[in-house]
Amino acid sequence: MLGVMWQQIVHKVKSVLALIILPVFSGVFAAEANTAEYYLNLVDSKGAEYVVRYELGSWEQWVYFLDQVSTGGKDWIHLAKKLRPKTDAGKSLSLEIAMAQALPHNPVEVVSAINIHFRLGSTCGFPFIEPDQEFLET
Repeated sequence: MLGVMWQQIVHKVKSVLALIILPVFSGVFAAEANTAEYYLNLVDSKGAEYVVRYELGSWEQWVYFLDQVSTGGKDWIHLAKKLRPKTDAGKSLSLEIAMAQALPHNPVEVVSAINIHFRLGSTCGFPFIEPDQEFLET
């Protein structure tokens, strides 16, 4: 009798814990880490400043993000627009360069970000310190 009661109590405790814990972590674990969806979920739950400082705070993480933005993926550009207001001068400049690199890959999304989040001269011009000839020709 005591064993059956104990099993019922343990089952109820597990059920209550599942109801409490799963909703808390479902947003964080819904998307695979290092995807635009993952970072967009974090922006929605913790804010853009948190993502810039802690999730993309190291140089390696930031460069990974810039590489993804420069491919022109719609979600990555959307994320760039959300993060831009929370970046410092150095990250802002590197993000403008990534957006300029994304322009040939997804001009509609990149141009839609101009004047709201990014400057025309920085995105559609040549914001590169030393652009290579191949890039200038594209």
